[in-house]
Amino acid sequence: VISKNEVSNGWSGGIFLTNAYDNRIIENNLLNNVLSFLGYGIALNIETSFNNAIYHNNFINNTYNVFSLDSQNIFDNSYPSGGNYWSSYTGKDLYSGVFQNETGSDGIGDTPYTIDENNTDRYPLTEPREIRDIKVATVSPSRSQIYLGWSTNITVTIKNEGTTTVGNFTIRCKAVSGDVEITIGTMEVAQLTPLNTTTATFQWTPENAATYRIECEVSILEGEIDFLDNTLADGTVNVRMVGDVNGDDKVDIKDLVAVIPSFGASPLHPNWNPLADLNRDNVINMRDLGLTAKNFGRIRQ
Repeated sequence: VISKNEVSNGWSGGIFLTNAYDNRIIENNLLNNVLSFLGYGIALNIETSFNNAIYHNNFINNTYNVFSLDSQNIFDNSYPSGGNYWSSYTGKDLYSGVFQNETGSDGIGDTPYTIDENNTDRYPLTEPREIRDIKVATVSPSRSQIYLGWSTNITVTIKNEGTTTVGNFTIRCKAVSGDVEITIGTMEVAQLTPLNTTTATFQWTPENAATYRIECEVSILEGEIDFLDNTLADGTVNVRMVGDVNGDDKVDIKDLVAVIPSFGASPLHPNWNPLADLNRDNVINMRDLGLTAKNFGRIRQ
């Protein structure tokens, strides 16, 4: 049995069957396998294989849903269980019954889905089987270089890549430096509709100088198949000691010298250096030199 897999964004062949007999391929999601210069965008590649039962799968937005060579297989589970969902299917659902000639729709297409001359899905599903899949799409710190006492905003984007509305899941972001993990923030999401995104922004004011990797995760949904993308570590925040203008992990004469080229500058001045504005009053002056001098001799541990 090949079951409960997600095969996506490939270009050669997602699931291969070669000299395979009497297997079941069920409840898989095969999506967005598209033609590229590297390959043909085949979701299911079958060669010299017979009597394999292939049903209750979602074939969505593939260049070639199935490539079948010298093979004959079964692409449905009879009526009323049905076959597979094919996003390229253009048939109607006006009737029901084994022969699709009875009044009333039933979620099964009235005409078969033809794969090739030897393979047909007699009962194609007209709606995809439920896919529950969310991912952390992006993680972005607003500032990657800050001093102790400064804040940075961590913005995380979550995308629902499934086919059904999901909710009651948790977003959590943390900062990692070596063995140290610091929770930045958590947020509960009540609802997220298919193919849409939601964002959460957490303000973080570090308490220790270090270089942190920012990692965000979203809780795994019940029934979710692809949860490898529920976590994303993207971006770092370097937290400096106050006065470490040149970022070499110590405060010394080089930092005082680093302030001088920007002395007197404000944000629109070509010599503006935001890291030389230690007190964040939008002008680089003696106060900033004073803060550097106050921390003179400190070394980041």
